Amino acid sequence: MAIQQDVKLFNRWSFDDVEVSDISLADYIAVTPPKHATYLPHTAGRYSVKRFRKA
Repeated sequence: MAIQQDVKLFNRWSFDDVEVSDISLADYIAVTPPKHATYLPHTAGRYSVKRFRKA
């Protein structure tokens, strides 16, 4: 079994003390406990036509 490593912001800093003070960026920067420290597969194949579709 592989040893599970801690997920770090930019492979350098821990997510523990990160706070987003700008409310307009809070939806786009995922640093809240239920969202952070998770790796998900990402595909842009279907949505590559329009870059920021509904954002």
